[in-house]
Amino acid sequence: MSTLIKDYERFVKEAKEICKDRVYTDHLRRYAYGVDASCYSYLPKVVVKAEDEREVRRLIRLCQQCGTPFTFRAAGSSLSGQCSSEDVLIVCNDGFKKMEVIDDGKALKCECGVIGSDANDLLKPYNRKIGPDPATLATALVGGILNNNSSGMCCGTAQNSYKTIRSIRVVLLDGTVLDTSDKKSIEQFLREKPQMVEDILQLRKEILADEELTHLI
Repeated sequence: MSTLIKDYERFVKEAKEICKDRVYTDHLRRYAYGVDASCYSYLPKVVVKAEDEREVRRLIRLCQQCGTPFTFRAAGSSLSGQCSSEDVLIVCNDGFKKMEVIDDGKALKCECGVIGSDANDLLKPYNRKIGPDPATLATALVGGILNNNSSGMCCGTAQNSYKTIRSIRVVLLDGTVLDTSDKKSIEQFLREKPQMVEDILQLRKEILADEELTHLI
């Protein structure tokens, strides 16, 4: 994160150019979005609702330019409070609802704002469902489910989020997009981010060298 002074005034002004009337600074909506299913309650200084990947990338860059820390929020149904923020809260839900059944129901391609139970409803005709089954499946969004590596009473660890994901499309902190289902995207990432790749592989090596930690994972 930038070491610049946190310039929220500039952020709000320029965020409105990106997200129009989906930038909230009034106390009521800041308070409402600052509360989730956890025991924590923070009051974000700004709440922004992003509607597509392009807006997310632009907001990340803007936060860096303004020195404003940011946190993402999906449904806010987790008990851990990880979507709480006292700075910029970027909400990704209503604009990310696309779903597509692929491979005759063997897989589902969906965006981060899809409700877990809606994903299951789409897969039901194929006699299939997504792996994780958290208690909040009727409200939790796929983005949060995956980010938390959600599991559930039935799926355990064998069919949790990480074990059942085929590919993922992510936006990194510098705005880079990596789509692991796209060979060209992977090749570009390997070519342009060699240090990041090396660091990740080194972390993997250190973990695998620790038998106790590997067993726990």
